[in-house]
Amino acid sequence: MPGARRGDVIPCKAEITVAVTAPATSLSRLPVTWSGAIPIPALPQVRSVDVKWDGLSAERASGVIIVRLANPNSFPISISRLWYSLTVGGVPVLEASAASTGSFGPDGGENTVELPVAIVPRNLEAAVAGIFAGGRADYSIEGSLELNTPFGIMDVPLAR
Repeated sequence: MPGARRGDVIPCKAEITVAVTAPATSLSRLPVTWSGAIPIPALPQVRSVDVKWDGLSAERASGVIIVRLANPNSFPISISRLWYSLTVGGVPVLEASAASTGSFGPDGGENTVELPVAIVPRNLEAAVAGIFAGGRADYSIEGSLELNTPFGIMDVPLAR
C-alpha cells in the first residue's frame, strides 16, 4: 500500500461472495463483508539508557539497565515480555529479561523500563581480549519482544 509506514494502522475491507448449491435447491449466493484494520508495528524507540550496579564481585556483576522507551506506533502497546542477549567477539557477555514492563500510549507515548542484568566478568574479559587480539569489536544483539496491542499479541524479534 503506497504511503504506509511502520507504526501505521491500515484500514481494510474485504467483500466476497460464497456460492452454495445444496441438494434439491438452486444456486444460492451469500455475500460476506469484513471491515477492519491491519497494524504495521514498529519497535519502541530507545530515548535514553542508564545503568545502576548493585552487586559487583569477581564472579558476577549485577544491576539494572534503565531504558526510556517511546512508542512510535499510532496505537497503544504494552510489553508483556522482553528478552535480549549481547555477544561481543563471539563471547556471550550478558543476557537480560523482564516481564510486564508497562504500557505506552500511541504516537510517542513514553515509559521507563528496568531490566535486571547480570554479567560474568570472566566472559567480559574474554570478549575484551578477543577485541585486542583481532583489533575489532564485532557484536550482536538478539532477543524478542512480546507486545500486547489492540490487535492482539505480537511477537517481535530483535536482532542487530
